[in-house]
Order: sequence, then structure tokens, then C-alpha cells
Amino acid sequence: MNDGTVAQSIVLPHRSPKSLLTGWIGTQSRQHPERSSLSLGDFARALRHRWMLFAAILVAVTLLVILASFVLPARYSAEAKLRIEPNPGSTAQIANNPDRPPDQALIETEVNLIRSRSVLGAAIDSVGSDRVAEIVKADAPLDEAGFRNAAIRAVGDAIDVEREGQSYLVGISAPLPDPDLAASLANAIAQSYLDLRHSSNETTGSEQLENIEDQISEVRSNLDSAERAAAEYRASRGIVSDDSAGTITQQQIAPISMQLATAEAQAAEAAARLSSAQREIARGGIEALSENMRSDVVTELQRQRADIMRERGEIVTKYGPNHPAMIEANQQLADIDAQLRAEATRIENNLAANARSTAASAASLRSKLNELRARQASDARQSVAAEGLEREALAQREAYQELTQAAQYARQLQQGAIPAGVIVQKAVAPDDPSFPNRPLFAILGALVGGLLGAGVVGFREMSGQTILSPDDVAKRVGIGCGGVLPPVTAKQRRKAGSGENVWDYVIARPTSKYAESLRQIRRAIRADVRGKTGVYAITSAVPGEGKTTLAISLGRIAALSGDEVLVIDCDLRRRSLSSDLGLSSPHSLSDVIHGRVSLNEAILTDTASGLDVLPASEADNVGRDILGSAAMAQLLARLRGQFDMVLLDTPPLLAVADARTVAALADGTIFSIDADSTPAATARAAVARLEADGITNLGAILTFRKAGKAAKAAMGQDYGKYDDYFSD
Repeated sequence: MNDGTVAQSIVLPHRSPKSLLTGWIGTQSRQHPERSSLSLGDFARALRHRWMLFAAILVAVTLLVILASFVLPARYSAEAKLRIEPNPGSTAQIANNPDRPPDQALIETEVNLIRSRSVLGAAIDSVGSDRVAEIVKADAPLDEAGFRNAAIRAVGDAIDVEREGQSYLVGISAPLPDPDLAASLANAIAQSYLDLRHSSNETTGSEQLENIEDQISEVRSNLDSAERAAAEYRASRGIVSDDSAGTITQQQIAPISMQLATAEAQAAEAAARLSSAQREIARGGIEALSENMRSDVVTELQRQRADIMRERGEIVTKYGPNHPAMIEANQQLADIDAQLRAEATRIENNLAANARSTAASAASLRSKLNELRARQASDARQSVAAEGLEREALAQREAYQELTQAAQYARQLQQGAIPAGVIVQKAVAPDDPSFPNRPLFAILGALVGGLLGAGVVGFREMSGQTILSPDDVAKRVGIGCGGVLPPVTAKQRRKAGSGENVWDYVIARPTSKYAESLRQIRRAIRADVRGKTGVYAITSAVPGEGKTTLAISLGRIAALSGDEVLVIDCDLRRRSLSSDLGLSSPHSLSDVIHGRVSLNEAILTDTASGLDVLPASEADNVGRDILGSAAMAQLLARLRGQFDMVLLDTPPLLAVADARTVAALADGTIFSIDADSTPAATARAAVARLEADGITNLGAILTFRKAGKAAKAAMGQDYGKYDDYFSD
């Protein structure tokens, strides 16, 4: 192929045990290609590969949508906002909350009322039928009634009535071609609704008030009867009606219980003091009476006794026990003790009387409390009945209050004191159309274009997956990859002064990335286990995949490296090999096969590299299978002994049968794949034909048109670190 833009050199990929690329030179292993599938990574890679297609679809769809926004008729939307006050539907709803009815369905009913024929008809009359005529569509002339019906339908279809969330605000808008008509119609609808509701409120208030007043009279009579019955029953049963809420018996029990507790405590205390005093007197301890027995008399007698005991001690010490003073002191002491005993007896009697008195008081209270509790059980049954009568009276009272509130609300409705609603925002004729919204159209166009572009890229990738890496060759084609050839751009060729042909760039830049990649291919071929010399067919699936460029470039690199290399033009239909190199000869391949000239006479030599070329001529394509003849096989056998490498430039496998014929005579086939365009399915089909013939397939060489992809596929993210080693 002489396209001047295809493949440059091959870089053998790194082969780890996990991702060994089988099928290349030195092995006959065969991988089973994967079926076409599209993972997220594949899709992302496809977008990078086909970004121009994606961008073209995105831009085209976006422009079409934007263009459509200029073609579509403009609509101007003017919005009036209305705060509605829905009437409650029943007396109970009026009484519960006349300001905010709890049933939200009432609000939705009011929204539907705005769209009713009555409101729309009144709005049309207010705006004028002649102004509404422009939005009325009719296939035939209409009479007055028919036009009015058509106008109501047209306005109903044109307007939008939407409630704002759960609020009482309702927006009324009319997207129309005329902005003034849109504003006038929205305002007229809002006002017509208020007028209709105001008239309806007066009628509704009158009807409700008449009904409620009848109910009030009946409920008032029932309330008086219920309250009177409850009061009479309580009075007859002794049930009080104050805040204490209970019978007289229940009210008496509590204070008597408290009095009984106090009396019992006092009786216990009196009994305890009496018992203590009796124990002290029984012990005879008159001189040391406890606090319970103390009195002013006892205190004074005990003081006197102490004084006598002190004097007695002094007399005994001074005069002895038989002294008359001693006898007098003893007599005084006996008198004091007699007085103490008499006082103790008196105190004991007082304590005993007090104990009997407190005990009697406690017993009396206990008896009274028991009597009240016996009466409490009977009173409880009577209280239950009284409470039932009171509840009935309370229910009648609440009903009366509700009806009173409802009557007040209905009276306000009748008098027009309660507004049906209020216009919080009047519609104003807009300056800019609401439809089409061109910025929104542009966004939607970009979104649709992006989705469509992604879908097309995905479909293209699924229907014809390209091969963008050595792993893709192994997975999708089923053979190994010998390397990746980065492209030689026109800018690189101009900079090198090599002209339009890629193979000339090898001569001008022998240390370029392209040339180095070709050396890697040469090294792989020379390392073939079958020996130093080999005949290799270079082919592709379809035309335009760079097989001729690969054959010439590889041949030149090998020749520059000192190899004896012969390239044979086996593409008898195109026969472009010699002309691509600027060589001409009167002899060709068929002349050598038929023995008309010697091999040396037919071979042309490329002066720039020393590469030998055996050209083909128009006479070779005569319909006879000279490539599959025994003479061709003998020629190739003889060439193996004369050259280090023989390269056969064959036609595409899927286009011409000659390619399979020549490949069967070669020691192996090198498969050229254009990574930018060849679908994986096409490459698989070509490889399958070689396998069907039992032909040795050495593997594939990927050629790229875009340097970035080639670099990443060949050497990964670190590719840029090697730039100093090349002369591109």
C-alpha cells in the first residue's frame, strides 16, 4: 500500500506470564477469540477512538434542535397568581375551622372550578370574542353559539392552572402567540373566578344560615333539658357539682380520715406515757422520776430533798447518827418522800384519764369513718349515673357552640364579609417568549446529541470493533501481536525532507521510532526457530491496511542492517511495489518463473538501502495461477539459500485468492492490521481462512494513524520517557 500515512515500526510488547501473546514468531499456539462484547472500558476507548464521530453527531443534533427553536412558533406566557379561600362543604367543617378547612380536596375542587365553562365563558366575554378568535380553530364557519363553545374549548386547552405545592396559591397562565392577549386572558379568568365565587358565597350563606338557625333552636331546647336533668339528679342524691367533683360522703371521708389518724396517734402517745409512769412508780424510784412524771411540785420537792440529804451528811460527819439534828433531818426526809409519792399518784391518775379520753375520741372517729365508707359504695353508683347525664348535657352544649360558630360564618358569607380569594399578582404582557426556550433547547439538543452519539459509537464498536492494542489482537482476533507501528505524519516527513512515502522516512530518519520498531520486527523474525533464512508473506484482511508499506519499510531496515533481503511483488492486480520505490524493469516475476530471464536479470535494487525487489508486471495477471505453480514453489526454495529474508507482498486475504496461495508457500504469514479502521470481525474472518488452509500465521502487526494511541498501546504511559532515544 502506498498511502504514505500508514504504519511505522513495530515495538514488541512486553510478555508477562499472564498475558502472553501467542501466535507470534516461534510458537504455533492458538487462542480462541472472544465474541464481540462492549465493556465500560471498551466503550471509553471507543469514544476516544471515534471522538470525531461523537463530536459530529453531538454538534449536528444540537444545531438541529437550536434551529428548530427558531422555526417553531413563539408562545408568550403571562401568569396571574390567585390566593383562593375555598368554602367548607358542611356545617361541621365550618365550625371546626372556618379559616382553614382541613380537607385539601376542597382546594383541588376550586382549581377545577377555575377551568369550568362558567369561568372561561365569563373571561371570554370580558376580553372580547374578537380577540379570542385568533386562537379558535374551526374547519367551517360557526354560528354564535358554536363559536362560543369553540372559544371555551380553545381557551381551556390553552391555559394552565396549577396549584403551588400544598399552598393556597394558584397560578393561571396562558401561553399564546399574542403577549397582550395572554396577560388579558389570565387576568380575566382570575377575576371571573372571584366574581363567580362571590355570587356563590351569598347564595350559599343564605341557605346555610337558614338551615343552621333551625338546628340551633332544636339543640338549645335539648341542652336546657339535659342540664336540668343533671342538676336535679345531683341534688336529689347529694352529689355536688363544684370542682371537687364527688358526693357529700366522698367529701366527708377525707377530713375524718385525717382526724382519725391524729386521734389514734394521740391515744397511742397517752397510753405510752401512762405505761412508763406506772413502771417507774412500781420500781419505787420516787427520787428519780422520768420526764413523763415531772411537774413544778415534783421539781421543788426534789430540790428540797437534795438539800436535806446534804445537811444530813454533814450532821453524820460532825455529830454522828444519833444526834437530835440527825433525827430531825430523817423526819424531814420522810415527809418529803411522802409528798413525792402523793404527787406521783396524782400524775399517774391524770395520765390514765388522758389515755382513756384520747382512746375514746379515736374510737368515735373510727366508727364514723366506717359508717361513711359503708355509704360510699351506694354513692358511687349514683355518681356514675350523674356523670352520664352531665356528658349528655356537655355534648349538647358543644353542638350548640358549633352551630353558633357556623351561623356566624354563614352570616358573614351572606353579607359578603368573607372574600372568595384575592389576586396577589396580576399578569403582565411578557417581552420574551416562554416557548421555545432556546437555552433549554440547546441543553436538550446537547443531551440528545450526546446520547445519540454515544449510541452510534457503541453500535459501531459492537458491529465492527476496532483493534487498538496488542491485547485486543489476542482477545478479538485470536493471534499474537508482534508490535505496534506508530504513524509517520506529514509534518514529520516534511521535517525530515523524505517526501510523501513512509518508507523514505526510514532512510531519512534511521533512528526514528518508526525505524526502531521495524528493527524489532526484524529481530523477532531472525530469532525464528526454523533458521536464519525464511520466506514470509505479508498480507492483510482488506485493502488499505499498510501491508505494502510494511513490506518495503521492513525490507529497507533489514537491508540497512546488513541482511540480504528480497521483496517480491505478489499482488498481481495492483503491481505497485516497484513503482512505489521509483524502479522500473522490462522483466517481472512471471519471466523468472517461466525461465525467460534469470533471477538476477529480473531483480531491481533499491540504491538507497540495498534492498532487492522482484517486481510484477501487467503480463503476470493473465488468469493463469503462476503463484500456485510448482515453478513458484521451486523459486522460493531456491531463494531461501540466497537471501537472509524474503518478503512476499500479497493482496488482501478477503479480496483475492492469490493471498492464500502465496501464504501456503511461505514459512509464515505476517498479518497487517490498521488499528484505526479494521473491525475485529473482519480480521477474524481473514485469519480463519488462513487456518482453514493450515497456513502458519506468525501473528499481527498493528499500524496506527494517530501517534497518541500508538504510543499508549505500544509502551504504555511511560512512552514519552524514551523520546530522547529517537530522532523524530
